[in-house]
Amino acid sequence: MSRKARWFSTILFSLLLIIYVTPWLLYSHYIDEVRELPTPSQLELTTEQRLLVWEEFGGLGEPSMVAMSPWSWMFHFFKMASNESMYMEAPGSHHAGVLALRHMKVQISDGSRVSDWHMVNIVLTIWISRNLQIDDVLSQLFQFYPELFTDDT
Repeated sequence: MSRKARWFSTILFSLLLIIYVTPWLLYSHYIDEVRELPTPSQLELTTEQRLLVWEEFGGLGEPSMVAMSPWSWMFHFFKMASNESMYMEAPGSHHAGVLALRHMKVQISDGSRVSDWHMVNIVLTIWISRNLQIDDVLSQLFQFYPELFTDDT
């Protein structure tokens, strides 16, 4: 292999490695911005309540959640943007995002920059999808938004 080819191969490999590792480095950095990560819920919902929460936040079919990575989040986000849809197609991703947003309201300092705030929301959404079960997410949404599920008629 010639010197130029070896140099080109090294540069290409390094560039690909940087592209692959950068989202994970950002994930590691921004997850540290969250003082306290969500914990599994102690509340157990009935089947009817589970479906009610699932459907209220845009879920279709049976409640489920796909564990996301920084790469899969980007894939689903750009796919959602290209379809001009409001929800990601990854099951449970919208529910995890709403829970992340609710959790962040108490966790992030007021002095955070907007870009940091958005990055922490993305990272926390990914963390929730990887570390909590869909039942935990649904029961926490049920607890955090009781006004959506009370019958005041």
